[in-house]
Amino acid sequence: DPTLLFTNAGMVQFKDTFLGVEQRPYNRACTIQKCLRVSGKHNDLESVGPSPRHHTFFE
Repeated sequence: DPTLLFTNAGMVQFKDTFLGVEQRPYNRACTIQKCLRVSGKHNDLESVGPSPRHHTFFE
């Protein structure tokens, strides 16, 4: 999507489908998106390392 500088959601590729511009030949879909943990409102970076559940990068 040329209107975005950064893909912030895994549904971006379905934008035209949601807007009714495009019809897909299937009824169900899934996406995999990479996630990078950064500081912000829900900052838990201090948990990275000691906790086996917290990573800086995951899919």
